[in-house]
Amino acid sequence: MNGFPKTVGVGRSCVSVHIDDIRFHDGDALVVGHRNQQYPEFVRCATEDGHHGWAPVECVAEAPDE
Repeated sequence: MNGFPKTVGVGRSCVSVHIDDIRFHDGDALVVGHRNQQYPEFVRCATEDGHHGWAPVECVAEAPDE
């Protein structure tokens, strides 16, 4: 995923138990920031309603061009 930040769609719903995580559902739009340097399988995201946190990269998919 190059060119952060980027708006993407959610590929599957995810909920994590770690602090500073966010909740989102399949089809939600996210703004994606940088990968976690210590845990590169996580990426910084923000939801449309302003919540932000770390999300597993596997849960994020690029939105199709409209």
